Amino acid sequence: AILRCDTAPLLAQPGQLQRLLEIFENLVFLKLHDHDGFNILTTLVLALPYENGLDQYMKTIYSTLFRRLQRGQTLKFNKCLILFFSVMMIHHGVERVVSTVNSIQNGLYWMFVRNIVGRDIHKLSGELEKKLVTVGFTRFILESANAMLTAVSYTHLRAHETPEHLVCRLLLEKKKKKKKNKNI
Repeated sequence: AILRCDTAPLLAQPGQLQRLLEIFENLVFLKLHDHDGFNILTTLVLALPYENGLDQYMKTIYSTLFRRLQRGQTLKFNKCLILFFSVMMIHHGVERVVSTVNSIQNGLYWMFVRNIVGRDIHKLSGELEKKLVTVGFTRFILESANAMLTAVSYTHLRAHETPEHLVCRLLLEKKKKKKKNKNI
């Protein structure tokens, strides 16, 4: 609740951001409270400027999230992770997110998209969550040059298509038509 108010005075105290990130890390490794860790993290991401704020911590934050993912997946954690990455892509940009994650391990973001997002995106239940994920991953598809590096079977994608995937596919096809018409 304290983070929902003005964060400037709170974070102006020396070391306060590091303490909040330590609390996030402790909570995210507890299966009963991992969602609370995501709540703290999302509040910080939305409240702080990326430059001169979060930029120096994001690689460590992503590493923490992927360590937790390796240690033990739960559907709740996976859904929170998908939502968090959607918020990050919407608020701070696709290329920034993808390049920072891939700086941990080359191709890591694509592995996340294939293995977690592809499997669990349709399990999100709330309307707001579905909208956030649809917007975030539509931006990912449309804006990320990295998204075009790995070819995925069109038939394979269609076999797993959900309403959210359909929106993304139709937007991508519309973008391709516009490019084709410009070239003619």
